[in-house]
Amino acid sequence: MFVGLALLGLLLTQPLTAQQTLTLRFVDYQTGKPIANIRVTGVMWNGTSLKSATKQQGVVSKVSTRTTKDGLVTIALPASTPEHLNVSSIDTVDQLSTDLMVSQILTTGVTVQADADHTVDWKLMPAEGPGEAVIITKKQTARDRNPDWLQH
Repeated sequence: MFVGLALLGLLLTQPLTAQQTLTLRFVDYQTGKPIANIRVTGVMWNGTSLKSATKQQGVVSKVSTRTTKDGLVTIALPASTPEHLNVSSIDTVDQLSTDLMVSQILTTGVTVQADADHTVDWKLMPAEGPGEAVIITKKQTARDRNPDWLQH
């Protein structure tokens, strides 16, 4: 009887549904390697544009974090799945800011190339899967921030 009550108590304390997460994988466009330790901001929202969502309280959740050594950021989704995810980073050469459809990430995954002008060897890039967004960009260096500093 005690075992039965303990099991019932354990079941009642567990959430009824597992919390969904999104994984963002940041990859260098030249090498295909993970981009570690960059600042990333994610804003989940509903509506026609992030600007209108901000004005009309359509922003559901915000997260600000750094990528892991594997170039990953994991974002927990709120109970009510938002429509959009805007991902931005000031630590990338592209000044990344992109609007992603959460439903597409969850069902098939997405790959985003932050700047179409960069040459990408697609054979080096990891493939996305359900629940994952692969973001192809490049970490900003000191030289990228101030290209004239070496000339003085």
